[in-house]
Amino acid sequence: MKLKASSRQNAQSLGMPLVGMIDVVFLLLIYFLVMSAWQQPEKQLTAVIQSAAIQTEAVTDLEPSVIKMNSREGSVVFQYGTRNTKELFTLKEWIQKTQFKDNGIQVHVGPDIEFELVTQVISACRAIGFQKVIYVPITD
Repeated sequence: MKLKASSRQNAQSLGMPLVGMIDVVFLLLIYFLVMSAWQQPEKQLTAVIQSAAIQTEAVTDLEPSVIKMNSREGSVVFQYGTRNTKELFTLKEWIQKTQFKDNGIQVHVGPDIEFELVTQVISACRAIGFQKVIYVPITD
């Protein structure tokens, strides 16, 4: 008999207080209803976000500049646009005159070019202000 009485007391003490739980649920419901009424609908947001999106599209429409490094007759020839030179200094002068440095620059390198010269060109591009410098090996 004593066993049954203690099991009843344990069952009653393990139950959750429903009154407190109902109060918490109603308070949370009221909180979320009030907070959702204060939020501004997305279609009423300011147009600053839209104009920023338009500006980024205009900037990304431009393609990156390209430097091609090939070996001809035992020396390295740099091609930047339609111009060719054998001097690194002249190439640096041409790169500095580039207006759109945000679009990046690609360095296309032929198979016979020395690694040290490639690193000099990439370092020069970064020093001039190009944030995106991409190395592209050319395979025959």
